[in-house]
Amino acid sequence: YQWRKNGNEISGATNDSIYFYPVELGDAGSYDVVLGNAAGRVVSPAARLAVVDPVRVGMTHTAAGSVALQFNSIPKNTYSIYYTDLVTNVFDSWLYLVDVVASSTNTLKGVVTTPPRRFYRVVPD
Repeated sequence: YQWRKNGNEISGATNDSIYFYPVELGDAGSYDVVLGNAAGRVVSPAARLAVVDPVRVGMTHTAAGSVALQFNSIPKNTYSIYYTDLVTNVFDSWLYLVDVVASSTNTLKGVVTTPPRRFYRVVPD
C-alpha cells in the first residue's frame, strides 16, 4: 500500500487505511492508494476530501448606529443568522433573524437595538 495526495506519495502512509486527526484545512485534496505485489500494481479511484473552515463572525458598529456582521462562507451556500440578547443556554435562547445565500464574503447590516449587547451566530444549512 502507498497512499497518495494529489498524485504525490505520502511519506509513511503504507497501511491499508489512512486517517487524519485532527483534520486541518491543508488536508483537503484528492487521495488514492497504490496497491502492488509481484503480479503488478493497481491504483484506486481517487477520493476527494473537502475541509470546510469553521464560520467566523466579525462585528463592527458604525457611526450611524447600525451593526455590520461579516463572516466567511462558501459561495452559493445558505447560512441562517440567529441572535440573542442574553446567553443563558446555547440551546434555547436564539431567535431567527434571516437566511443569507453566500457570496465570497458576506456583510449583513442591521440596526443595533436595546440592550446594547447582542450575540449572533451563523449556522450553515
